[in-house]
Amino acid sequence: MTANTWLAKLSAVILASLFLGCAAQEIELSAAEYLSLGRDYMKEDDYRRAIPAFESAVLSSNTPEDARLAQFELSNAFFLRAENSWFTDEEGYLNAIAAYETYYDLYPNDRNERLVLYRLAYSYSLLSFPPRNDQSFTRSSLKYLNEYKRKFPRDNGEKNYEGVDSLLKRMTDKLAEHEYEVAKFYMRVKKAESAVQRLLYLLRSYPGSSFEQSALVMLTEITYKTPKLKSASKSYFDELSARFPDNEEIPILKKRYGW
Repeated sequence: MTANTWLAKLSAVILASLFLGCAAQEIELSAAEYLSLGRDYMKEDDYRRAIPAFESAVLSSNTPEDARLAQFELSNAFFLRAENSWFTDEEGYLNAIAAYETYYDLYPNDRNERLVLYRLAYSYSLLSFPPRNDQSFTRSSLKYLNEYKRKFPRDNGEKNYEGVDSLLKRMTDKLAEHEYEVAKFYMRVKKAESAVQRLLYLLRSYPGSSFEQSALVMLTEITYKTPKLKSASKSYFDELSARFPDNEEIPILKKRYGW
């Protein structure tokens, strides 16, 4: 075999290999095959590879049912990847939220609704900032918790996670504390009427919160010390006394204001 003949054959083999390699890369699986592949990865807790498999399943779905299954599995993969991270994976929970909200919007009243609502509320709660900061995530968590309680009043959430009632109480308290802190800020800058409005909003919007008593005490004191609001002070004190007779501030306020 001459050198030229050998080089020609080698070139043909290389070209054939390149062609077959490109052809293999262009082979696409069906939605069902991508789903099966993703589920196999999930069994191994390999979320890194499961997520693109489910994303491909979503894109290649030809039926509504395939699309629904793929979107649900994708949402779960994002959520479980974030849950199994050794740190609070904010981006992971945001991806899970986006995927679950897409699912919830597309498939309302679906049989997976209970799990979807809970995981949305739970994910938002983990991203919630401290009470003095923006509370958009907390409000979103509370929105889904209230929806959960409306649709499943006898159910308390997903097993092995914080109960819905406990989470609902915690989110409600955080929002109430936020309003209470804003009211205190308004008092520091001498805006009594604005402080009163925030406290009234707290009482109206978050009944049963751990800050109701503090709000009523603060309302009693602010209004008493503000001439144009003083006439309302006794009514707030009376509400405090009637609803929370054991509050330790009651005898102090009585003595201070002569009631």
